[in-house]
Amino acid sequence: MAGIFVVAALYINWKRNVSPSQTPPVQKTTQSQQTADSTVKLKANVSFSGTQFVIRNNDSFDWRNVKMEINSGVIKSGYILKEAVLQAGKEYTVGAMQFAKGDGTRFNPFQMKPKNFTISCDTAKGKLTGFWHGGWE
Repeated sequence: MAGIFVVAALYINWKRNVSPSQTPPVQKTTQSQQTADSTVKLKANVSFSGTQFVIRNNDSFDWRNVKMEINSGVIKSGYILKEAVLQAGKEYTVGAMQFAKGDGTRFNPFQMKPKNFTISCDTAKGKLTGFWHGGWE
């Protein structure tokens, strides 16, 4: 029971620190900086056109072993797309239906809306992990 309380408290605190934008299409940007837990906050812009996501790497280093996820939750996994590299300063357009769950179910933008978008990757800054999270309401 105590474990559920701790998970709920962590989730509430995390949600409080994430400020989703009001209306899509949306662009969110965070500053790249190292945190105490060896995670780099990525500089990213992500927008959604209704059928495609536009992802921009605004960092000065390439993102490697990139995992992008739509509508992830604390307990459940969202729709995932993995890429080997997203180059520094480049913009990528990705069709929404390229994102899939582990069972093969595709994200269908005509049946659901994206609520959040997460990027995690390896960085060029040693063995640090990069992370970015943004969302829509």
